[in-house]
Amino acid sequence: MRAWELIGLKHAGPASAFIHDQSNALLDRIKSRNSSILAHGETPIHQKAWQAIADWMGDVFVPMLLEETTSVGIRKVPPQLPTDA
Repeated sequence: MRAWELIGLKHAGPASAFIHDQSNALLDRIKSRNSSILAHGETPIHQKAWQAIADWMGDVFVPMLLEETTSVGIRKVPPQLPTDA
């Protein structure tokens, strides 16, 4: 979260606007993830909570990343992590 806050202070692009507009939503999703078995917690994440995270990522977070990275030639999200590493 601190890295995103720094972007909000030092950057003047889509990521900066994102953190100013979405900081509470981002923090909520980070907390939900971190308290689950997906990260640091011991409890499963409920489908409703996961769906809310997935929808927000697709509707808000990924579009911001693509807007931010278009200037360096990244125009779409890879379908998966590389398999030839």
